[in-house]
Amino acid sequence: VPQIGAKTLQFHPKSSALEHARMAIFNACGRTNFHLPTDKPWGMKVGDTKQGVLYVESVNSTGEAFKAGIRKGDYVFQVAKQLIHFEMNPTKFAKMVREIKVRSSSVPVIEFTIMRKRKN
Repeated sequence: VPQIGAKTLQFHPKSSALEHARMAIFNACGRTNFHLPTDKPWGMKVGDTKQGVLYVESVNSTGEAFKAGIRKGDYVFQVAKQLIHFEMNPTKFAKMVREIKVRSSSVPVIEFTIMRKRKN
């Protein structure tokens, strides 16, 4: 039983709705890890579903992401074990990836985790 006057969890309608939409998308997916180079461009563009999830909007067929197995429509879940939260947008994501690549320049690859829709 909570104490009288105890602080409660505060939910905001927008963030709560995005978290629920995000969970619904991810519940239909399976997780897959890839390794992308720290010293080369990945050759992909990320878009925003407006449902709390970023997705791979396009992949250059000669780029590192395509070679690794990332495909158009995959949902971005983690980069270097950092969860991509519902408030992330493509611009913030690109900045985050640049920063991670700089910090990780001493290692050849970064782990990139996607969620991919399961086939029925």
